[in-house]
Order: sequence, then structure tokens, then C-alpha cells
Amino acid sequence: MCIRIFELSNEGKQSQAKDLYNKITPLAKALTSTYGIPAIKAAFDLLGFYGGPPRMPLLPIDKKQLQEIRNF
Repeated sequence: MCIRIFELSNEGKQSQAKDLYNKITPLAKALTSTYGIPAIKAAFDLLGFYGGPPRMPLLPIDKKQLQEIRNF
């Protein structure tokens, strides 16, 4: 999605780029501002990559938080 935003912007399709940007903003905020590093690691795991457990003192996200990320 990020690459597509870049491409649309370069093509002068600012409105379409902005619409796509607005679609991914809630996920970006959830992963960075709300849940932090443990959420980013969990998102990698959901996508089939290895995120792994966060290092102490951080704790893994709980099942409810994982479901919220999965719903994006």
C-alpha cells in the first residue's frame, strides 16, 4: 500500500493517494502509537514473517489486542 501511495503521488493522482493513505493510517497508529513494538512483531507473525516475542521489559500483546490488529 505504501508503494502504491508513492506511485499515485508520482502520477499526480493526489486524491487517490490521499484516500489510500487515509485507509492505512488507523493501522499505522495502532501499531506504533497504541500498542508499540509488541504489536509490530505480532503483525509480522500474522503476515507469515517472524516477528517473535518482544524483549523484556515489553510484554506480548494480549488476544484482544491481537484480534484488533487482525481486523485491520
